[in-house]
Amino acid sequence: MMQRISFVLFAVLFVSVSVIAQTSPEPKSTPVPAVQPTPKPTATEKVTTKTNVTKEQYADLLKKVKAGDMSVDFALLRLAYTATTDYSPYGGAELRSQMATQFRAGSFDDTIKTANKMLETNYVDLHAHYWAALAYSELNKTKEAESHKAVLSKLMSAIQQNDGLSAKTAMLSIGIAEQYFVMSIMGFERQSKALVQEDGSVFDVHTSYNKETKETRKFYFNIDKVFGKF
Repeated sequence: MMQRISFVLFAVLFVSVSVIAQTSPEPKSTPVPAVQPTPKPTATEKVTTKTNVTKEQYADLLKKVKAGDMSVDFALLRLAYTATTDYSPYGGAELRSQMATQFRAGSFDDTIKTANKMLETNYVDLHAHYWAALAYSELNKTKEAESHKAVLSKLMSAIQQNDGLSAKTAMLSIGIAEQYFVMSIMGFERQSKALVQEDGSVFDVHTSYNKETKETRKFYFNIDKVFGKF
């Protein structure tokens, strides 16, 4: 059974997980239709693909996170990002690959510059926070590294609100690259992938294997937001 990554385990995985880069071509971005402002969900309501969100919500939540407020609902932050015109579920492949290449070459300042470029238009990107934290750590800038690690941990926890073991408990995915990041940081490698439709929703279903534990499991990712973009 999948368990959420604890802070200690996360710290270990943080420096050992293999490089992940999305290499699929990026389709042209299309504007997202305007959404009328709606009340934010209460603390007892779980964020789902049916939750109404606006670009104004994203801006408001993002401002709080950048100010250091880690009490923000990161699941709502992620979903609200899909209401912005910057949202592109297949976007960012080139920048993710560039960050990995720069870090491997020891170009940590350049890695940070590329990460910041990504975060300007997609602050919920897992890879950007990951590489920024590693690069800052290499430069002994602990405060900056810890800041990105904290955001990344919150984003991962938001994704792992569901265990992803079935369609009913699928993880909510707003981008393709993040699916591979989540599986990799949990120690799994994808063996096969299927597209499944169930109860009016669409899912990427990955059959993955953990070499260390010898476990094979399926990861269900709800991609309604990804499909809704096109």
